[in-house]
Amino acid sequence: MIKLLGLLFTITLLYSKESVYLFPDQHSYCVYQLNKAMKNASERIIVISHSFNHPELKKGILQAAKHGKNVTLVLNDLHRDPLSMVQYDHIELYSTPHPFDTSTLIIDHSLVCTFPGAIEEEDFSFIRSSIRCSDNPKTIKQIRRSLNPLISSAKLYLE
Repeated sequence: MIKLLGLLFTITLLYSKESVYLFPDQHSYCVYQLNKAMKNASERIIVISHSFNHPELKKGILQAAKHGKNVTLVLNDLHRDPLSMVQYDHIELYSTPHPFDTSTLIIDHSLVCTFPGAIEEEDFSFIRSSIRCSDNPKTIKQIRRSLNPLISSAKLYLE
């Protein structure tokens, strides 16, 4: 049995992939892929960003929350979309005073995406940047571990 687990882990690492989306050219395709991944999430979605104002990604997050997935938003700027999302079940909004320049979207233990700035539709549509997504279990675990101090120090918005 242990030999089979080692073989399965090796196969998983060989077939894991990393995708890079170039914005604004691949904006629609990236949003489609992220919403598809959120729809297939089994338990948790975590968004860590300076601000979150993206209507299409908001729809995917709300759809996942309606299907019982837990969503955690950790943000510096709580204006517009995040405040309207607090009213839904399974969505927790946290604020943090610690500024950060990058954003991260983690879907279960199956996908992690890192963004060079805030998750803003205007930025994705007009500013040249790239987003890196990976389904490598080792990468996901490493990024989750590095973000745990930030998540644990954040304060629940409606506390």
